[in-house]
Amino acid sequence: MMLAALSSTSLAYVITDSGSLNGTDVGGLDGVLSITSTLANSNPTTETTWVNSVLGGTPGLQYSVKDEDVSLHNTDGSNVFAFSLSEEPGYYLIKNAKAWALMSNAASLEWGVFQLADLEPLFDKNSNGKLDDWVISHVIQFSVEVSEPGSIALVGLGLAGLVFSRRRLRTTP
Repeated sequence: MMLAALSSTSLAYVITDSGSLNGTDVGGLDGVLSITSTLANSNPTTETTWVNSVLGGTPGLQYSVKDEDVSLHNTDGSNVFAFSLSEEPGYYLIKNAKAWALMSNAASLEWGVFQLADLEPLFDKNSNGKLDDWVISHVIQFSVEVSEPGSIALVGLGLAGLVFSRRRLRTTP
C-alpha cells in the first residue's frame, strides 16, 4: 500500500512538442529548494554564494555551466515544462528578469522539469496560463565534486564499523 502511494507521486513526463523530441521521457518533477528576488546581481560569485547558503555550504559545490539559450518543451503534464541540461547536475538555478529559483535535479539528470505553479514568483501569468511569452534568462548548473580521499575514508569507516559490530556479536553470550 505504501509503495503504491510513493509511486503515484513520482510521475514521469513525456515531451509533447512536435519534432524530434516528441515522446521523450524527461522523468519526474525536480524539487524547488528556494526562490529569491533579493540578490544584488547575476554573476557566478553571487549565485554560488546564495546556493551555498541555501544548501548549508555543500562541500565540493562548483559553478559548472551557464546556459543562456534555454528551449522549453511542453509535456503531457498540466503546466509541466522541460528543458535539456548539458552537464547532468545535482542542482541547477533558473534565472529570469524577476528572480532566481534553486532546483534539486532528482528525477532525470539530463532534464530540468518543473511545474509552472511551483515557480510563480519568476513569471507573470498570461491570460491563457501558458508559457507563450515567458523567458528564462539563463540556467546555471552546479556540480558537486566528491574528493577521492573523502570517499575512501567513508568506505574505510564503514568497514571498520562492520568489523567492530561483528566482534561485538561474537563476544556477547
